[in-house]
Amino acid sequence: MTFRAIFFDVGGVLLQTQSHRLRRAWDTRLGLSPGSSEAWVFNSTVGQAAQLGQITPEQWWQRVGQQFGLSESELVQFEQDFWAADQLCQPIVDLLPVLRQQYRLGIISNHAANLRDWLHSTYPIAQYFDTLVISSEEGVCKPDAEIFQRACQRLAVQPNECVLIDDFTHNLAGARALGWTAIHYTPRLDLATALRQIGVIC
Repeated sequence: MTFRAIFFDVGGVLLQTQSHRLRRAWDTRLGLSPGSSEAWVFNSTVGQAAQLGQITPEQWWQRVGQQFGLSESELVQFEQDFWAADQLCQPIVDLLPVLRQQYRLGIISNHAANLRDWLHSTYPIAQYFDTLVISSEEGVCKPDAEIFQRACQRLAVQPNECVLIDDFTHNLAGARALGWTAIHYTPRLDLATALRQIGVIC
């Protein structure tokens, strides 16, 4: 099979949470079970609205503060702590310029509207990618077929020419249903080896 494009997820792949200690400390402080605040931030109707671009990142975090009864200063600290352990995965970042020599690269991410800025400043890797397909800008999230179809259109490629690297199995299933090849990323995966196994040159 000849591939022309490789698409990466951001959270859990390119950008990984190295420790959940600070998030769990907030769970304790708020009297919640471990992981509850994180789950609410991402998976509540508010989190989903942010990922669909229906509310701004600022509105998202204001609603987080209201949900947990945080003062303005507490909310600032909570948001800072929430993202504090997120770091780029350097082995994957090191692969990007190598892959660019042979393939077009893209991002498909379910994320709020601040992601594009993050990828140009806070986590400056945007220069490696030919397109950034971000759910909040598209108004549609993975695993909806529409977001994968738009990604193909942006790079003028066919589904069977695409590889998706993602950490969520439902997103992988959505891509595979359209004819994509998909790699389930976990922190223990040697991505370069996994790519070579499907015929990607890296």
